Amino acid sequence: MPPRTALPILLTALATVTACQSGPEPLPVDTMRTWDLRFALQDTDVDPVGVTVNRESGRVFFLDEQRGLYEVLEDETIEEVMSLEDFPAAEIAPTSAFTDLAVISDTMFALTARSDGYLLDLEEGTLT
Repeated sequence: MPPRTALPILLTALATVTACQSGPEPLPVDTMRTWDLRFALQDTDVDPVGVTVNRESGRVFFLDEQRGLYEVLEDETIEEVMSLEDFPAAEIAPTSAFTDLAVISDTMFALTARSDGYLLDLEEGTLT
């Protein structure tokens, strides 16, 4: 059996320390983990462009440039949240592929494309 090529994803947490706090609360997940996305998705053509952790719930999401939005579950399996084909149409179409994402809540994400930004709301089914 040929060796699998691991595609490590390093999650980093950036925090702003304010004068009234001694520091940020730790994230509810281990941020120094790696996942073999090629193995999990059973495909060698994987192109993750963004990873985000919901600080409140600890849920981990990633955006694949050609596939869509995925979640890394607690048992380290990967589940599709929404394929790119199922993304709602935006009033102003992106001029490039999506380049990054940030979680706002478990059902709302900020997405970037070249020179633009979008809000994906899974509950409302909108991309604005």
